[in-house]
Amino acid sequence: MSHFNQRKEKNCLNCNAMVAGHYCQVCGQENIEPKESFWHIITHFFNDITHFDGKLFSTTKYLLLKPGFLPREYLRGKRASYLHPIRMYVFMSAIFFLIFFSITGSEDMVRTNGSDDKKGSNEKKMDDIDSLMADTKDTAILSVLAKQKHWYELKNEAIDSLYNALAEAKASKKQAKADGGKTFVVIAKEDSLLQNLRDSAEQEKVSGYDYSPSYPDSITTIEKYEQYQAGLLPEKRDGWLKSIFLKKQISIKKKYRYDSKEFLVVISDKFLHSLPQMLFISLPLFAWVLQLLYMRRKQFYYTDHAVFSIYHFIAVFIIMLVLLFFDKLADLSGWKVFKYLSGACLIFILFYLYKSMRNFYQQTRGKTLLKFVLLCMISGIITSLLTVGFLLLTFFKV
Repeated sequence: MSHFNQRKEKNCLNCNAMVAGHYCQVCGQENIEPKESFWHIITHFFNDITHFDGKLFSTTKYLLLKPGFLPREYLRGKRASYLHPIRMYVFMSAIFFLIFFSITGSEDMVRTNGSDDKKGSNEKKMDDIDSLMADTKDTAILSVLAKQKHWYELKNEAIDSLYNALAEAKASKKQAKADGGKTFVVIAKEDSLLQNLRDSAEQEKVSGYDYSPSYPDSITTIEKYEQYQAGLLPEKRDGWLKSIFLKKQISIKKKYRYDSKEFLVVISDKFLHSLPQMLFISLPLFAWVLQLLYMRRKQFYYTDHAVFSIYHFIAVFIIMLVLLFFDKLADLSGWKVFKYLSGACLIFILFYLYKSMRNFYQQTRGKTLLKFVLLCMISGIITSLLTVGFLLLTFFKV
C-alpha cells in the first residue's frame, strides 16, 4: 500500500465502480488522488523497484536451491509471493544476453581486420581481377586463375601475388596492341608468370575444383549467371534451390570482396544475435516434448509443462551467467581452477534438470532418469534443426 493521499470519493477513476476499500475490487487500481508531486513519482518508482528486487532475490533463491519447487507452487496457485515466471524470464534473458553480447561481440573484429586504406586497395585489386577474367575466353587460363583465387580467398595478403601477375598480363596486352597485333589470349599463354601459375596448379593437383562457367568464382554477377543459365538446355540448368544458393554466393563474394574471414565474422555475429529468438522458439517445443513424455499424467496440461520450461530456462540463464563469470576470471588470472568451475556449471545444468523433473512430476528415479535421457536427446535434435534453420536464415540475411 502506498503512502499517497486516499480519495474521499468512492468511485474508481479507472472503471467507475464503487470502491469498498483502498483498492478497486473490479480493476485493482488504488483509489488515491490523481495529482502527484514529482517527489511522489520518484518515491513510487523506487517502491516498485524495491518490491521487484525483493521478489527477484527470493524467487531466485528458491529457483536454484529447490529445483522444481516454483513450478509446483505455481501449479498449486501460490503465485503472489514470487515473481511471475514470464516477467522473470524477460528480465533474466535481457540481463544474460546483455552480458553475453558484451563479452562475445565480434563487430570490432570486423573493423580491425585491416585498415580502411588496405581494404580499399584490395577491393580495387579484386575488381581488376574480375575484369581480366571477364576479358579472356581461354578456359585453361580461367581454370588456373579460378583455382588461384580459390586458394587465396582466405588470405588477403596472398591476393597481392595474383594481382601482380594479372597486372603484368594486362600491361603486356597494352604493349601488344601498341606493337601491332597479338591478342590477349596469346599474350596470356606466353606470359611467364601465368605459366608459373599453371605449373603450380598442376603440381598441387587440387581435387574437386575445376573451372565451370556456372561456378560463382568464374561468374562475378548474378546477371551473367542468369544469362549463362538461359543459354543452356532446360535439363542442363541448375535447379531452383541450387540457383538460389549460387546467386546468394555470388552476391556475398562480391559484397565481401572474396574476404572469407570477414564474412565468417559477420555471419557469426549475426547468428549470435539471433540466439534470443532461437531460445524463445525452442521453449514451447521443449514444453511439447515434456507433454509427450508425460502424456499419461493427465493432471498435467500443456501450460503446466510450459511453466516448468520457463523456470528451467531462467535457471539456465542464471547458471550460464555464473559460467561466464568463471570464464572471465580464468582469462584474467590464468588459473585452471576457474575452467574446472565452468565445466562444473555445465554438469550442474544437467543435474538441475533431472532434479527438477523428479520433484515436479513426482515419479520414481528410474522413470525420471529414462525420461531425462529422452528429453536431452530429443531436445538436442530440435536444437540442431533450429541451429541449421537460423544459420540458413542468417546466410540469406547477410
